[in-house]
Amino acid sequence: MIVKTNMPTTIDTYWDKFLNGDKFAFEQIYRSLVPQLYEYGMRHYKDETLVRDAIQDVFVKFWESRAKLKNITSPKHYLLVAMKKRP
Repeated sequence: MIVKTNMPTTIDTYWDKFLNGDKFAFEQIYRSLVPQLYEYGMRHYKDETLVRDAIQDVFVKFWESRAKLKNITSPKHYLLVAMKKRP
């Protein structure tokens, strides 16, 4: 039996701080989502170097565009779509 709690996720905990430029918050979001992005990338591209580079590129753009991300309701989904759009 799975018991759901109302515990905030790492992303929920750090999102507002990230949007305000907190590098530690960005790092925590990064650490939280990289495994899922890596798994997703490897399923689609099968090239570890390409996947690692794509993750870095996606997160650099994520950091640089944080001022425009206030309306994002699911950062995880946003990043997965960004990975999908990578060449």
